[in-house]
Amino acid sequence: MLTQTRAVADPDGLRPSACPRCRAALVPETADALACVAERAVFRRHAGIWRFLDGETDHAAFTAQYRTVRRAEAWGSGSADYYQRLPFTDLSGRHPDIWRIRAVTYRHFLRWVLAPRERERHGGLRILDLGAGNGWLSARLTGRGHQVAAVDLDDDPRDGLGAVVHYGDQAPAESVQASFDHLPWPRAVFDLAIFNGSLHYSPDYAQTLQEALRVLKRAGEVVVLDTPFYAREASGRAMVGERNRRHGQQYGVVAETTRNEAFLTDARLQELGSLLDLTWRVRRPYYGLRWALRPLQNRLLGRREPARFRVVAGALDATTSQRGARG
Repeated sequence: MLTQTRAVADPDGLRPSACPRCRAALVPETADALACVAERAVFRRHAGIWRFLDGETDHAAFTAQYRTVRRAEAWGSGSADYYQRLPFTDLSGRHPDIWRIRAVTYRHFLRWVLAPRERERHGGLRILDLGAGNGWLSARLTGRGHQVAAVDLDDDPRDGLGAVVHYGDQAPAESVQASFDHLPWPRAVFDLAIFNGSLHYSPDYAQTLQEALRVLKRAGEVVVLDTPFYAREASGRAMVGERNRRHGQQYGVVAETTRNEAFLTDARLQELGSLLDLTWRVRRPYYGLRWALRPLQNRLLGRREPARFRVVAGALDATTSQRGARG
């Protein structure tokens, strides 16, 4: 007779192994089905993606709105070469400025965060790509010899997890449709948890970061890439208002204004660090002269401050003894 057990890290890979609802161990029923005895739930893999959003209807409206905007902006492609060249080249020609920023951020992340860990390790890291989108970061990291699990709410075939089929052998080890706040792994599985242009979609940064910390190993780091930073909270709120009005006018989308925190400030980052016992390292990549001059230009034109992007890595304070309480 099957009994409820506490999940432990799967030694054979990154296949989900803990119920996202109660964290009990998942029992394989078939190669494409995992059962939680306690919840009487079965989670299935369909089209190569593990599905863990059953019953989480609160994500449906957000995902629908997100897809509406992204499809109107023509993200994605039918060409595998398009995906495999990201983030360095946008073969579609539709969003080259955004991908240029992503490429600079990615190179900085490699030099400052990933490469030092690679030099310390014999063998690859276990990496969680949170907000993986079309999987470009997962593919790059897999190509460097790491085991990667890609997580996103969206399984869209052009702009979401459905696009990982274009990466062939460099596709992530696992593609998982799940909430950031309810990850289907036990404690201490991953070396890095990367919010890839995605932390700002969280409605509660503290809860989301705490869940990422739960699945990180003791010496692991949580990394935040391409989330907008503002010096003043008022500037971030002004950006949100502008974006919501634009999306409403152009795409007919009525934004869920309380759905996500949307941006970071230095004060909010420090608050999160104190709350979660995290020590942050922050770097400011150089995106070029035109980008560097934007704050001055906006001041002269009487506009709000523009967003800035940083590479942020957070590790648990070595003096804390609270890690066990987070499991």
